[in-house]
Amino acid sequence: MERVLNIHIEKLPEGVYLATSDSIQGLVA
Repeated sequence: MERVLNIHIEKLPEGVYLATSDSIQGLVA
């Protein structure tokens, strides 16, 4: 999962918050 987040962050440097929100929702779910 960490690798996936890193990829999203690299592709969407401005969407770091979006990637973080997705990870938080996944952990909560």
